[in-house]
Amino acid sequence: MNIGLLKKSLWSLALLTCFVLCFGFSPTASAQDLQFSQFHNAPLYLNPAFAGMHQGGRMTLNYRNQWPSLGVNYITYAGGFDYYFPNIRSSIGIVAKVDEQTTDLMSYKTTDVSLIYAYMIPLSDRLTVQPALQVGYVQKSAGFIGLTYPDQFTNRGLTGLPTAESFARNQLGYVDISTGAVLFGQNFWIGLSANHINSPPDSFIGDNNRLPMKISLHGGYKIDFAGRYDDRAKSITPNFMYKKQGSFQQITIGANGEYSPLLYGLWYRGFPIEQSTNNFPKHDAVVAMMGVKFGGWALAYSYDWSISEVAGAKANTHEISLVYSFGGKDGVDCPNPFSEPRFKGARYR
Repeated sequence: MNIGLLKKSLWSLALLTCFVLCFGFSPTASAQDLQFSQFHNAPLYLNPAFAGMHQGGRMTLNYRNQWPSLGVNYITYAGGFDYYFPNIRSSIGIVAKVDEQTTDLMSYKTTDVSLIYAYMIPLSDRLTVQPALQVGYVQKSAGFIGLTYPDQFTNRGLTGLPTAESFARNQLGYVDISTGAVLFGQNFWIGLSANHINSPPDSFIGDNNRLPMKISLHGGYKIDFAGRYDDRAKSITPNFMYKKQGSFQQITIGANGEYSPLLYGLWYRGFPIEQSTNNFPKHDAVVAMMGVKFGGWALAYSYDWSISEVAGAKANTHEISLVYSFGGKDGVDCPNPFSEPRFKGARYR
């Protein structure tokens, strides 16, 4: 038997198993949504209720390259646009994402586009809540032409014959519905979002496997040091994000800040109060971010240091974000319910 071909077949099986567990080809698997380390720079992906929080227009672009040193191309491109209409206290948004995972043996691609509507409800002159609805369409495709299967082997090695194995289909499309709300004041916000509330079908093998709903709780408090020592914009914003999808749980906690024109941030991501199958705490990564802000533009780069026992020390991640804001104010605060719709204070950033 050709040992080299057998090793390749076993490696193929291992990669396929990884894809099954991570992306939901199995009836018993729970697929997980991708994540952005710079979640504050992907606001519409985090919660549709962040649409219009700039009080004007905003454009976001995000790029993520996860675990490139492991030889698996796991790349995500995302973009969003949102705009606030003060006369009707409403915001609209659009967010699009392309997510690609490829090896020399297989590929998996997800493309989705969503529309968002948000409405601002003043609770007092210092407190506002904004609910939102998001409706999108998702297209997934999978290719496994590089895999070899057991029925292609005999005692003499690889036969070269086609396999009898097949998936029910290699494309999948569905409508995806999400919702969210944000409660915010002059210096703080706390939000709750629910993605995939319709639990859309998520299987290539013709079973009843469905995408589990994702719940996310997130918040932050901006500490502003503007005017101290010099005229530079200075602030630090402690923030957190907790999410749960199926049996998977994770929390991100840390802070981002500004010392004009520099941007910075540091976070921990994991779920240490829960043990893994090997009785180790479920640590994921430490994330460091640096960036620059000029005019209405903000450009940032972040690096994930893996501290996961599963992925290993080489499973590091690069992420770049570009945010452009226009026509608004440098802040998000509560509108005065007894006057024209407007904001007064600290922006979600």
